[in-house]
Formats: sequence, C-alpha cells, structure tokens
Amino acid sequence: MDRKLDAIFLTKILSKELEKKLDQNVASVDLTPQQSRIIFFIRHHEGEDIRQVDIRDKFKLTKSTMSGLISRLEAKGFIKKEKVKKTVVIRVTQKGIDATEKFAEENEALVEEMFKGFTPEERSEVIKGLNKMIQNIIEEEEITCGKRLNESPAH
Repeated sequence: MDRKLDAIFLTKILSKELEKKLDQNVASVDLTPQQSRIIFFIRHHEGEDIRQVDIRDKFKLTKSTMSGLISRLEAKGFIKKEKVKKTVVIRVTQKGIDATEKFAEENEALVEEMFKGFTPEERSEVIKGLNKMIQNIIEEEEITCGKRLNESPAH
C-alpha cells in the first residue's frame, strides 16, 4: 500500500470503530445516536427555554422527523414538555440526565482505551495532528468551493 494513503485508510478504520463503540454506548441507555445528540443539546442549553423549533433548526430536521424524535424521547421518559408563558419548552428529565452522565462516563473510558500506552505528550501530538488535518481539509474545501462559485461558465 502507498504510504501516503495509509493515513486515509487508518483514519477511516478509526472513525468506523469509534462510531461503532459510540453507537453501543448510546444503545446501552436505550437511545439512538440522533436521540442522544438531542438530549446533549438540550442539556448543554440547560436554563434556557429550548423549543422544538430550536432543536429542529440546529439539527436541520423536518417537522415530522423532529416531532417523532421528541415523542419517542418523551415516551421513554428522557425529556418532558413544559408550558412557559405561551411557549412549550423541552426539558431533560432526571432519567435523561442520568443517561447522558452514563454515556459521558463510557465515552471517557473509550478515550482512555484509545490512548492506552500513550504518554501525555503523545496524546497531545495526536490531537494536534488530527486538528491540523481537519483544518487542512476544511481550508481545501473552502478554496475548491470558492473557485467553483467564482468561476464564470465558459462561453
């Protein structure tokens, strides 16, 4: 295999394995990945009046998809709807808080497993390197898209 392509294949394998582990972690608390993202979003904005439309806009979901997700989360007891003045807001229940804390603990254990045998300096270098690769790809996409948008069609 071409050594230059190793990074692509290795990051793809790592990504797939992490996704599999994360999916298992959310499934252990009876959530889907999308449901867990919604609960974390609501928890992150604790103290704010989060409405269904706020979640829908953040995750770019259709009304029907959003409605189904909220209904299932409410039926499972992870969230509840409250009327605040004339607005219905979404709150995380204690069950939802417990689930997100368990999920966060499992994710912390996953990070420890992933970095087993690494020195703190090696951890830091890996994270720095990954961030740099992500930034390089984002910049390249912006340049490529910008050229496409600014190019005028040939006549």
